[in-house]
Amino acid sequence: AARGEGRRVRLLVAAGGTARTESGPLPEEVLDPLPVALSRERVSRRDLFLFHKTTRREVHDRARAGHPEAFDVLLANEEGEATEFTIGNLVAEIGGERFTPARDSGLLAGVFRAELLARGEVKERRIAVEEVLRADRLWLVNAVRGWVPVRLAGP
Repeated sequence: AARGEGRRVRLLVAAGGTARTESGPLPEEVLDPLPVALSRERVSRRDLFLFHKTTRREVHDRARAGHPEAFDVLLANEEGEATEFTIGNLVAEIGGERFTPARDSGLLAGVFRAELLARGEVKERRIAVEEVLRADRLWLVNAVRGWVPVRLAGP
């Protein structure tokens, strides 16, 4: 890596305590909305693995495999509430305000999401999938990529 070049770093810790790191280049900034899909499979708001960053990502992997044409896939729970993308949190602009789904809908509360909530840039509330379909604007947000404009595409 060139001196001063930003990198993303991932720390993986095994159950036995051994650790390893991975590093890669930061993604490029996105200006035009990228196509995202809505997962056909619903997640359970009671699945504890959705609330923590782990390598157990079968639900996420199946969602992405079901929509290879999409930049990412939006998950929803069994009650029809949007939860998160497979690689970041959702922000939806509805009626001039920006919202992110409630944590207890079944999602990983990312650090960038927490920062946006603390700064008052977004509000937390339950967001029905129907509201996402009608939202004025959508973003995928995470600490590595920042704000990525997205649009729901396809069926």
